[in-house]
Amino acid sequence: MDPASIIGTTSAAITFVETVVKMVSVARNVHNAMGELDEHKRLRDVTSALEPGIATLIGKRKSQTLLSPEEESLLQVAEQCQDISKQIFHLLDSQTGPISQVGHKSSLSAKRNPTRLSTLKTVKVTLRIL
Repeated sequence: MDPASIIGTTSAAITFVETVVKMVSVARNVHNAMGELDEHKRLRDVTSALEPGIATLIGKRKSQTLLSPEEESLLQVAEQCQDISKQIFHLLDSQTGPISQVGHKSSLSAKRNPTRLSTLKTVKVTLRIL
């Protein structure tokens, strides 16, 4: 084998191992989850934290305030982030229910919910987000 092939094979093996470790980690979280996964909660929190800043920029545009080229560029990026955050919320809501239901003290937090979604669906949603 030439050195390039060895490096490529080693890289593929490392990537495979990292993927398997990530999948096992997600499966453990799903097994132990009593509602929403920690990673999903973090994603929901991050996307929620971006909303006020995006709303401020959009408000400036609507008020006809002249935006600098940097602010205009930032607004375009912010709007793209907002679209992505909506997709993330949609994926998370399809898995755990609407945000209004997440975090409430319910049977999910009191005990394991026997009707929770299947592990396969949860892993699929997590991998789609990643």
